[in-house]
Amino acid sequence: HKREGSNPFLDEGVPSTRASSDHEYSDSGIPSPRSQRYHRRSMSGGAWSEVSYTTSDDGMLRMCHTSLAPSKPRRWTKGDNLGEGSYGSVWLALNGDTGELFALKEVRVGSSDKHRDESIEQLEQEVEVLSRLVHPNIVRYIGITREETALYIFLEYVPGGSIASLVQRFGKFEENVIRVYTRQILIGLAYLHSQRVVHRDIKGANILVEKSGRIKLADFGMAKVLESVSIGKSFKGSACWMAPEVIRQQNVGFESDIWSVGCTIIELLTSSPPYFDLDPMPALFRIVRDEHPPLPPRISDAMKDFLLLCFKRDPKDRPTAEELMNHTWLMDEH
Repeated sequence: HKREGSNPFLDEGVPSTRASSDHEYSDSGIPSPRSQRYHRRSMSGGAWSEVSYTTSDDGMLRMCHTSLAPSKPRRWTKGDNLGEGSYGSVWLALNGDTGELFALKEVRVGSSDKHRDESIEQLEQEVEVLSRLVHPNIVRYIGITREETALYIFLEYVPGGSIASLVQRFGKFEENVIRVYTRQILIGLAYLHSQRVVHRDIKGANILVEKSGRIKLADFGMAKVLESVSIGKSFKGSACWMAPEVIRQQNVGFESDIWSVGCTIIELLTSSPPYFDLDPMPALFRIVRDEHPPLPPRISDAMKDFLLLCFKRDPKDRPTAEELMNHTWLMDEH
């Protein structure tokens, strides 16, 4: 395949013009106390990275690299299958110019018609917007290309796999591990919501883990568009994580992501999301009817309170991701 693309010109040694925030991020994506930072950008192996010089409270100067999204590959080779998603297959791929590895989402599309072509154009525009988002706790979109029977979406490759796969390999997680992961999920969600992006499909399979334990949210922002393009599986595969207002097809906002966070916590605690033992239609009925999903036994009072906040029936009553980051359960380190 021949693909066009180039790296933009970036000046080095220029102080960052990013909006300031209340947190700095450690390698695990967990916020640490505010410190003074100076940024520059450099290039190595075909990939741009941001060099952050941080002066901490003890006066020490520290430096860290945060990779920026690489340009869309001009030449690439598809390799091993990494898994099957709701809307197609995900592959490991190699950039033929830089040698970098990236993830390739292959979305099979139906025969050409006006509706499909308009949906594909919308998806291309969505990827263009999402590719500008850079944060330690989200997977970077690199670009998209179209062929006759498939769309190829280029993504950052996270070798650790999903937290859903880790549950299958290692068994149910303890509260301490879930607390660390949840904190990072909320940091990533708070960033997406600040950029006016609703994830729409929060679940264990869409939350990836680096070997350092850093969490990265994947597949955000595109579920609604992909549903109208793909001839693959339906979005109904995520029914157990859906908020009641999603099922009722009411106005869906950031609050629906908060409900899904609660379902994902139960998934990590029990190895299954709520109502997983039911067929899809009875599960949807229970989500809409029940006061809240059944909570696992023998959880701490703080965790129970956290989950009940996520499962508020009225979306307006649910806390924001940023508000939940200050909840007692996440502040408790023991």
